[in-house]
Amino acid sequence: TYYFPPRPVCPNCRRKGNLEEYRFKGLGKIHTFAIVRQAPEEFKRQVPYVIAQVELDEGPWIMGNLTGIDPAAASMELIGKRVKMVGSAVFPGDKYSAGEGARPLFSLVA
Repeated sequence: TYYFPPRPVCPNCRRKGNLEEYRFKGLGKIHTFAIVRQAPEEFKRQVPYVIAQVELDEGPWIMGNLTGIDPAAASMELIGKRVKMVGSAVFPGDKYSAGEGARPLFSLVA
């Protein structure tokens, strides 16, 4: 079973240590998405943007930014579309978070 993010203990068998690291291929499909129009203080310059919930081919679901999409043109036709992970971006923390964080970046597969 594959998990994201990595875990120190297997939730199925409770085994600790000796867990193999697996590098996901970064391919999957969009299950749902949201257009963010009102972002936290530090993200104001980046709105609007599209966030997608992606089911990776290996099973885990992860959330990331969908690049190359005009948020004004995003529609329900995105549901089920194939995407690939094209990198990640580091975002600054704000007064409500524990600090900066990274998020995957996805783009539509042609």
